[in-house]
Amino acid sequence: MFGFTPTRWTTSCLTIALCVLVAPRYVEGASGCDASGNCYISASAKGAGTGASWTNAYTGFGTKAGQIDPSSMTRGVTYWISAGSYGGVAFSTPDSGAATITVEAATTRMHGPASDWNDSLAGQAVFAGSAITTDYWTFNGQTRAPDWQSGYTLKFWNQTANQGGAIFLGTQNSGVSNISLLYVELEGT
Repeated sequence: MFGFTPTRWTTSCLTIALCVLVAPRYVEGASGCDASGNCYISASAKGAGTGASWTNAYTGFGTKAGQIDPSSMTRGVTYWISAGSYGGVAFSTPDSGAATITVEAATTRMHGPASDWNDSLAGQAVFAGSAITTDYWTFNGQTRAPDWQSGYTLKFWNQTANQGGAIFLGTQNSGVSNISLLYVELEGT
């Protein structure tokens, strides 16, 4: 009827179905958690942990339910992050051309388009000693206190590792490029 023999049609449908079933996670959510290119992370979230709103925000970074895996974040998406402690994170999502992942601190003035924002979520997001091992990342704290030495809304703070670095760029075998750290506080041991 459409110019396909039954065998050819069945094979095509099967191929398409398999491609959809085995597609990587970052492909299926290419437009972001809220379908507009925004995901939300809040250590205090109590909802579904899907990242689609502040109520249903991811609670942190990792592979447990309700967390975002830092090795499979979606390129081209902005991850809005509220105040809280997020531990050490290895940001390692594979490169995809020049597509950038943005981690943006949520402030009372700018916190993404989700309508369920609450000003109590604003404040400092703190990471323990962390690493960025792939290219094209932007970390934007958006603001700081009038004193240039304090009040940053994103902080990488290594309190324990012997190497002393607050954030490590690249791996032992390769460097990284196109990393932007804006309004970010770094404090090593």
